[in-house]
Amino acid sequence: MPHKPRRPLGKARPPLPSRPKTTHCILATLPPDLLQRIFRHDRAITLDNAVLSKALLPHTLAALAHRLSISNVRQLGSLCVALSRRPALAIAVEHLVLAIHDTLLERDIWSWGHPGAGQLGRNFELRDYQECVDNLELDPCLLQDLCRILIRLVDWEPFDDGALSRLSLIPSLRSVTVQAGVEELPVDFLNLSAASYTRPRSLFLIQFELDHFDVLGREARVVFTSLQPGLQCVSLEAMSFYPGAFDDLLCLLPTLEFLKLALGDLCPAYVPRESPSPKFDSPALALAFPNLTGLVLVGPILSPSTIPDVIQRLSQLVDLCLGPHGDIDGRQLCSLLCGGPRSWPKIGNLRVDTCSCDPSRPRLPPGNTLARLARIARHRDGGSARTETGGAGVAPKKRSSGATRAPAWPPNLRASDVRELVTITDSKDVAFDGTALCAARLCGGDGADGHRCPAGWG
Repeated sequence: MPHKPRRPLGKARPPLPSRPKTTHCILATLPPDLLQRIFRHDRAITLDNAVLSKALLPHTLAALAHRLSISNVRQLGSLCVALSRRPALAIAVEHLVLAIHDTLLERDIWSWGHPGAGQLGRNFELRDYQECVDNLELDPCLLQDLCRILIRLVDWEPFDDGALSRLSLIPSLRSVTVQAGVEELPVDFLNLSAASYTRPRSLFLIQFELDHFDVLGREARVVFTSLQPGLQCVSLEAMSFYPGAFDDLLCLLPTLEFLKLALGDLCPAYVPRESPSPKFDSPALALAFPNLTGLVLVGPILSPSTIPDVIQRLSQLVDLCLGPHGDIDGRQLCSLLCGGPRSWPKIGNLRVDTCSCDPSRPRLPPGNTLARLARIARHRDGGSARTETGGAGVAPKKRSSGATRAPAWPPNLRASDVRELVTITDSKDVAFDGTALCAARLCGGDGADGHRCPAGWG
């Protein structure tokens, strides 16, 4: 029988080839929905660490696609190429910010009423794979295709003049925010323009917000009438409201649960207004919003009739915030908190703020606001107009201030009223907060639980 030759003495056995070391990724064993929540938390995943492992790559990409911001046409093309390579990512996009200011998209070449260019496929969400499109036409039709395939989009911050009229093309959209820097809403106040015509009750939104808007004009009525039942939250923050703004709020729907109205950040004590501000005091408002549970009123929009004619009739109201520069009546507020008939609201959280503006640094509206205020005034009065600052761009006279200054109380609110409010809220287990406590020296001072009083209050 043949046998293997013996290994010469003193010669070492050759080493066996080593197997590559592998590590088991424990994260990959977690449920996909839990993985995406982990990766979305506090921006845990960035482009630098997206490729943690091959098994986790689909989940990290989905976390990155959850909130997207497109600021130029090249980014739009890159996103569409990425979605054409991985169609499953389309269902991960829920928040989209469009801030495209390229001249290409400023042309009047939109065709939103048609199916689009079809560059991303007609049934994109149903395909498992699609060939990468190398020669995309970077035009508005591509953007239309993108919005069509993002079937889980719930939040869109628009940028285009006709964007509001086309929101109905995104059926899953639930929240819209128009942020600062926009001079006016992109609709015609008569709703006659073909480019921006908005059909009544065509937008099914849960939340609509104007964030630090310049001037809220009569075109807002078109937006109010375009919202369908199901609307729950409306927030309007503007430097100026047109005279009939609160009357047009009646065009909103009774499903509303939270309403915030904030008129300007200009202190009327140092920047006087030429015309009176609209007042939130019509009894019809209480009838229009029977389900309202949260109300925030900021600025000179309160009147002596606001509490008895509106707030006392909101039977479901729980959270109430009365901001600075409003005509807050301390006696009426105490009566409201003490309780009354069963139809009165049962307030659980109360915030009252008094004016804490620094007279040495008055805040002026931006230039485009001044210009539009002048146009509105000329249209209303039929002649030359002065802006809210007392003239076209003329700064108000500054007042000197020392190291300390006294709080500015509304005419019908005093420290004694705040002390009585503290007694009432303590007895009824109502949370009470706001700078009114600082003005009455009832807050405990700086440093109490991280609290800081307004600067300059001695």
